[in-house]
Amino acid sequence: MWDNDDRCYGGSRAGDLGVGTVYAVKMRFSAVAWVAAVLLGCASAWGFVSIHERGLWPADWPKTLEPCRGQAKTFEIGTGVRENVYEISFRTPEEFDRVWPTILQLKSAGAPLRVRSIEARSATSDDLFPNDKPVVRIYTPVYGSSAQRPGGRMLPVGPPWPESVKLANGSLPEYVVISEDGMAWGPAIGEVSTGFRHRARIEVELVADGEIIDFNRIMVPPGTSILDYRRLYEGQTGGAWYVSSRGKPDNAGTMDSPWDLSSALAGQQRIRPGDTVYLLEGVYRRRPNDLYEVRLHGAAGNPIHIRPAARHRVQIDGGLSVRSPSAYLYIRDLEIFVSEPLPAKPVGAGSNPRGLNRPAGGLLLFGGHHCKYINLVIHHCNQGISCWEDEVNPEIYGCILYANGWEGVDRGHGHCIYTQNDQGVKTISNCIMTCPYEGSYTVYAYGSEQAHVSNYLFAENICYGRGPFLVGGGRPSRGIRVCGNWLYGVEMKIGYSAPYNEDCEIRDNIAVNGKVETSRYRDVIWEDNLILPTPDTPRTEYGKFLLLPNRYDWNRAHLAIFNWGAFGLVSVEVGGFMDDADTAELYDPEDLPGNPVAKVLCHRGAIRVPVRDEFTVFVVKITRR
Repeated sequence: MWDNDDRCYGGSRAGDLGVGTVYAVKMRFSAVAWVAAVLLGCASAWGFVSIHERGLWPADWPKTLEPCRGQAKTFEIGTGVRENVYEISFRTPEEFDRVWPTILQLKSAGAPLRVRSIEARSATSDDLFPNDKPVVRIYTPVYGSSAQRPGGRMLPVGPPWPESVKLANGSLPEYVVISEDGMAWGPAIGEVSTGFRHRARIEVELVADGEIIDFNRIMVPPGTSILDYRRLYEGQTGGAWYVSSRGKPDNAGTMDSPWDLSSALAGQQRIRPGDTVYLLEGVYRRRPNDLYEVRLHGAAGNPIHIRPAARHRVQIDGGLSVRSPSAYLYIRDLEIFVSEPLPAKPVGAGSNPRGLNRPAGGLLLFGGHHCKYINLVIHHCNQGISCWEDEVNPEIYGCILYANGWEGVDRGHGHCIYTQNDQGVKTISNCIMTCPYEGSYTVYAYGSEQAHVSNYLFAENICYGRGPFLVGGGRPSRGIRVCGNWLYGVEMKIGYSAPYNEDCEIRDNIAVNGKVETSRYRDVIWEDNLILPTPDTPRTEYGKFLLLPNRYDWNRAHLAIFNWGAFGLVSVEVGGFMDDADTAELYDPEDLPGNPVAKVLCHRGAIRVPVRDEFTVFVVKITRR
């Protein structure tokens, strides 16, 4: 993947080995004091916690977790309960995504998943688990130990546990205790007056920050019980608010009393940096003003998120208009469209013809700073995305744009993305784009002699069908980078009518049945591009595939395939994106709500994808085993 500094996104190395520390803690961890020895005393009042600055989990746990040992802590707890807690901290989403499926495999069947939010830690806080950074905690039995009541048997601490400890539904209890006669284990039900409660099942707890660990995008197996302790109340950093198509501006902003969309996006509610606004399922529509104005201001490292509630489909019938002072705002996973039909016949010439008679819709970016627009689906609007000069340093990522524009008597009008830029860098990456009409463009980065078309990164976009890819105008351009894009039937032109341009970098692109040209650039970097400009150009390989895992949704990817060998099935190597026995559902990008085109299993690090034509593109959704 590309970023603005030409660095690849990846995980960090594990930290160094630390030393162990021993705490004496009062029951329920209400007070903490440094001591030099383990204190047992009266087990019902005092106990011990030994902390090691390394993950000391069993050696037979999956090898995937080995790189995490150095960035983990081990808590050996004996405070009325006996258990070990392994806390793994994460510094990037990629680190977390890599090991989350493995951690899920450790959780005992029937055990709940606990979720907490990041909380500010006060200077006087003495909490053992402060929840001040994104971590995963794995609560386990004390492996390899044993326990005994006076006069009873020495009982090994499981697993495996005897059948006698299981609950009526066959699952393990959270804790077990030794029976009164000291001869067997039994489930710990209610309060235990004497002796330790010993953890029986493995449980997992997430401390989610919405960025590195984003609970709303991770995979959770169906039927999993979720205990959600995230703080959702007014005045707390990282709060969650709810919006409904039937909400009202004077409601409380909760799931049971949601706001309306207009007042929430316009900055008229108490939304603060770090908050998330969840849109509940439904179609959000208003007329005659079809555009919802967005004026929300997050902060660096503490953005505001606008997104659907988990597993809710949200459709904006109209569009969004992002205005100043919007900043550090992430809008994601929405569908934007216009329901009014297009005219049955071509309308008049020009950009504002009579007879069109429908709202424009789309995503209009007029004045945001450092905002991200992620995994949006935009279709049947007069234009998909309009991104103008005053929108500074945006990222448009993972969006799908199709069926936008209209047909005039002169040509097609409206584009997937129309954009201009001067200061900062506009990043447009991992998008899928196609146009329905000749004359429309997939990318139209264009301006007259008075406008600027400079400082762009176009990376790993997939453009097909109709719609040229243009970056240039009447004024000299500079700072243009076009890297890793795949084009099929789409011409790319870098530079237009300006008498000269400064610098561009054209690298690792593939264009089939279309040319790639640069025009009047003083400094051109051209490396590793594959151009097959016509159907008659010889294909020297059987095919190529491009699998692009999504940076913001680890269960999603975009897949493009050139099938020059005319195979019915193409083997696609998935690398670390999927594990064997994971299922990939392949969707037509222009029919994401519909049924998948195919479902395929990962086997030996690859999936076998059914294809018919020379070029195919899919949205891939993963179900983890």
